[in-house]
Amino acid sequence: MTQLIRSGHFFDDNHPDRNRGWVIGDYVEDPAFKSDDVQVKYQHQQAGDFREAKDIPDPDTHTLAILVHGKCRAKFVEQDQETHLNTPGDYIRWSPDTPHEFEYLEDTLIITIRWKK
Repeated sequence: MTQLIRSGHFFDDNHPDRNRGWVIGDYVEDPAFKSDDVQVKYQHQQAGDFREAKDIPDPDTHTLAILVHGKCRAKFVEQDQETHLNTPGDYIRWSPDTPHEFEYLEDTLIITIRWKK
């Protein structure tokens, strides 16, 4: 097994943001960050940004979003359920195939992890 030790900075000229903040996943081109089992997103949003609910690309994928800083509101549209992330460490975990929208109330950083179960 070849050892891999690598450091850097997301997102710069050496590691540009080609995947809307996703840094590990099956569609990431860099072999050091490509994975069919897990996806990780480093998502920085500005206050006032809004992401509408959209179709779920993989209905077998579970998701965990963890707030690093900022504040946001998530709404799970089919369940008419709303959750706020206000304090670092707040999280939302949801089941596959659950359409959702996000509204960013402050400049916000969220780490999102997706996996298949």
